[in-house]
Amino acid sequence: MPALPDASGREVVASLGRLFNDKCAFCEDPISWPAVTQIARYRPEFGAIGLKSEYSDDHYYWLAFRWSNLYLACLSCIRAKGSKFPVRSPRAKIGARDAGLRSERPFLLDPCFDEPMEHLRFLRSGRVLPLTERGQVSIDVLDLNREQLVAARFQVAKEVTSRLRSLKTRRVIQFADTPRSEESLSILLQTLRGIYDGNQRALRTLDRLAHALDAKAPYCAVARTMFLDSMLGRAPASRRQRSSDRARADTSPTGIRTAHVTRVQLHNFRGLRNLDLRVATSDALDATWLMLLGENGA
Repeated sequence: MPALPDASGREVVASLGRLFNDKCAFCEDPISWPAVTQIARYRPEFGAIGLKSEYSDDHYYWLAFRWSNLYLACLSCIRAKGSKFPVRSPRAKIGARDAGLRSERPFLLDPCFDEPMEHLRFLRSGRVLPLTERGQVSIDVLDLNREQLVAARFQVAKEVTSRLRSLKTRRVIQFADTPRSEESLSILLQTLRGIYDGNQRALRTLDRLAHALDAKAPYCAVARTMFLDSMLGRAPASRRQRSSDRARADTSPTGIRTAHVTRVQLHNFRGLRNLDLRVATSDALDATWLMLLGENGA
């Protein structure tokens, strides 16, 4: 990555927006108007929480403003992640850089260096399953199966599947030995354009598919999975398998998943006979605050 721009926070956000295509680096949620509050740290700046909730208050203050540690992220991912940063090996020494940091062997996937399809399996339902332990930890830490994300990914999967069905690609071509990669996407699209050369309706459909598969498109990971599954002949999941997949997506084997307070109840406490507060969550930058003050609050 280039050096941190010597500029204001707003210009740093703009640079991150261009780098990550105005999408959350972790979940691909589109970010229409990036703000300073949406700068996320891959490694937390004020203490780090491990897989078993162990806490290190010395990590990673020295990386707080290092360009390679800054990412653009949605507020939901920032809140879910918090200070959680589990590692497989001992934490790096204070002030460590580069090789010293890599020696930690982080569980959390790094959007700039890791290939998501090697660790995550996106389903047509919009849910995501882990293919590796790092994938599972990333799902749990970032809450990647939250309701809003699942619904958005489902719509993209539905659209891509519908367009592929209209092309009847399964009857036209199979690439059983083709690897799942960026280059493969380009080759497959180019091959399909050759097959449908002269068929304007099919070519328009391919243009729309290419747009959904582009790295700049929101939730392109699920779009790419649906496309490659169709082109590479992956069999559709059975009803039993879909049920099993959903159950797996709803579990948290690591126990590190974030839980949000949605309701507070107090009964017969001091001067309170019954107090029932329901707390709403919001991703809005101007969301309202709720503050509870005790009897000595000012």
